Amino acid sequence: MKLLRNLAVSILVIGTILTSTLPVAAAADKENPQTPKVDRETPQTSKIDRETPPAPKADKDKETPPPPKTANVTPQVPKVDKEIPPAPKTEIVRGLIKAKTVNSITVVKRVIPVSKETKFQIPGVKNATLADIKINMYVVARIVTEDGKRFTSQVEVIPGLSIASYVGNVTAFSYVPTKGGSISIAMKGKTETFKIGGNLTVRPIGATVKAGDVVTVVARGNQALRVVIHPKPQQITGIVTAINTTGTTITVGAAVIKYNAKTLFVLLGAPGLQVGQTVNATCYQQADGSLLATRVQKK
Repeated sequence: MKLLRNLAVSILVIGTILTSTLPVAAAADKENPQTPKVDRETPQTSKIDRETPPAPKADKDKETPPPPKTANVTPQVPKVDKEIPPAPKTEIVRGLIKAKTVNSITVVKRVIPVSKETKFQIPGVKNATLADIKINMYVVARIVTEDGKRFTSQVEVIPGLSIASYVGNVTAFSYVPTKGGSISIAMKGKTETFKIGGNLTVRPIGATVKAGDVVTVVARGNQALRVVIHPKPQQITGIVTAINTTGTTITVGAAVIKYNAKTLFVLLGAPGLQVGQTVNATCYQQADGSLLATRVQKK
């Protein structure tokens, strides 16, 4: 009992003390309010027992793709794998035609191929073809090289520079050396007149052109460059007095006449030409003064 009494007294004393103390503390709290203390500390991030694995290494063989282009970037012109072929090469050849075949013409010394693709232009000739191209025409040929192929695209004839030959009988001729002149010839029912410059070539050398001569006029355009006088045939009739097969001559009367592979012998059934036969020989005088028979006929 005594113990319980002492305990009750102690409790009563403690209560009295607390009652007097609490109002003072409450007043202090109202004047200086403080943030209540947190009994527990802010939890810290827990440590990871295992280490974070390193980022995977980039493959050296594979390049990192570039970022995609935005719509504002100007597109690049794609590269062309095939090279652009070079432009066609054109070559111009000018000069006189010296030869012609079914598929080529020779201009001076240059052989130029022609084909169905080649266009021919001749003043005054409509739809001209290779057949209209003549020797000594002056032409301008256009040769094209393209893709490794070479062909002639065009051949144009220049009349004023072309050289041509005309055969006829002289109707008029006047010429003064160094001054010039003209020559007119009748051929195929018409007369052509050609101018002559200060330097005219006449063949045979030393011959004189006369009216009535049969001549060939070689001219460029209407300009005569050369006049070739055709030799007049001589008719020799007589008895064959000698035959020289080694020297290829026959003697008719007193005239020694040459013959060759082109000489025509008309023997009228005779086995061969013989001494004592009477013949008529058509001959032309050569540059060396000798006579050459073109025809020998037995009388």
